[in-house]
Amino acid sequence: MAVLVAIHLPRLSLEVFRPRWSPRTANGCVVLDKDKVAIADAVAREAGVLLGMKRGGVVTLAPDALVYDRAPVREQDMLREVALALMRFSPMVAVCEEDTVVVDVSASLRLFGGILRICHQIRQIVDAVGVSVRMSVAPTGQGAWMLAKRGHRRVLKMRSLERERLVVQLCGWLSAQQLALTHASVTLEHERGREAIEPTTIDLALAEPTWHEEHLVRLLKERLGRVELPAAVIAVRLTATKVQAAEPPTDTLFPDPGGSAEDHNRLLELLVARLGPENVLRPAPTSDHRPEHANRWVSVSVSVQDAARPEAPPCDLPRPTWLLETPLRLMVKNHRPFYGSTLKLVSTGERIEAGWFDGDLAARDYFVAEAADKSCYWIYRERPSATSDEVRWFLHGLFG
Repeated sequence: MAVLVAIHLPRLSLEVFRPRWSPRTANGCVVLDKDKVAIADAVAREAGVLLGMKRGGVVTLAPDALVYDRAPVREQDMLREVALALMRFSPMVAVCEEDTVVVDVSASLRLFGGILRICHQIRQIVDAVGVSVRMSVAPTGQGAWMLAKRGHRRVLKMRSLERERLVVQLCGWLSAQQLALTHASVTLEHERGREAIEPTTIDLALAEPTWHEEHLVRLLKERLGRVELPAAVIAVRLTATKVQAAEPPTDTLFPDPGGSAEDHNRLLELLVARLGPENVLRPAPTSDHRPEHANRWVSVSVSVQDAARPEAPPCDLPRPTWLLETPLRLMVKNHRPFYGSTLKLVSTGERIEAGWFDGDLAARDYFVAEAADKSCYWIYRERPSATSDEVRWFLHGLFG
C-alpha cells in the first residue's frame, strides 16, 4: 500500500516575515492581502484585528502592530526550501496548492524505521526551517492533502537556530543525490554599500564523508563559537565545495569495541573545530637518523603521502616515549653524566652520524642511562671534534 505524507504550512504567509523562532512582538503582527487582513498573530487578534479587516481598521485597533503586504514569491521560496529538505526521505516530493508539500515515503518506511519515526523527523526538519505545520498520512496524495488542510493544527516548538535551516536543506539534497559531503564553507555576509566589510568565511573539512545534519550542526556550533566577527551578520550562505558518492553504512553483528573508524573521525573533527587544526596533531616521522628531524608532527587535517612514510628503525634499538624538543646539557661529575643523581649506562652505544648534506651535522653516541631512582633516560655523548676534545653529555628523551 502506498504511504504519502502531506505537510501543510498554515501560517506560511506570516512566517516568511516572522519565523517561529522570532521573539514575540509586543504589539502584534499582521499580513495584508489586497489591503485586507489575511493572517494575524495572537497579539493582534487580542487587540481586535479580524480576518478580512481593512488596513484602516488595523491601524485603528493596533496602531503599533507590524504590518506586511503578502509576498507570494517569498512564500514559494520557503515552500521549495521545505520540499528540498524533505528529499532526504524520498525523491518523490511534490509542491501542491495552498502551501502544502506531499512526500511519497512508501519505499522509505523500512529504511527510516516506520511512519512514526518519519513523521517525527519531518517535524524536526520543518521545525528547523521555522514554520508551523499540519501533517497527515494517507494512501493517496489527494487524501493526505485534504486531511492536512482540515486536520488538527499542531504548532512546532523551535529548538534549533536559524543556521540549521541551511543544513537540513543541504542534507536533504545530499540524500536525494546519494552524495556525501567532504568539504563545505560558510560565508557570513556583513554590511554592504559604501562601508562594506569583507565576508567572513569558515571552511569545514570533514575527515569522514557525511550527509547527516546532526554532525554538521555540531561542527558549525563549535566553529562559530571560536569566530570573532568584525560586524553584525546580515546573511548566511552554506556551500558544498566538495562531495563524493555516498557509501551505505555497514551493519555488523558485533560492533567494534571503542567505536568505529567513522566515530573516531567525527571525534577528531570536533576537536579540530573546538581547538583549531594547529592544536590537534598526529605523528608524521621523516626518514632521518637524527631524532629531532625524524620526530615530526602535523595537523590531522594535513594529508601525508604514503611515499613519504619512513622506514621503521630496527626494533632492537631503544627509543624513548618522550623526546625533548631541545636536548638538555648534563652536568659531569667524576667523569660520569649527572641528572639528579649519577647516571649509570645500561645499554651499548648507538652511533648516529648524519646531517653532513644539509649543514646540520650530528655526531653522537646514544645510551640508555639509569638514575638512582631507577628512572631511565635517553642520553648521548657528543663525539670529539677536530677543534675540541671536551666531553659533553645531553639528555634527549625520557622512557615511560
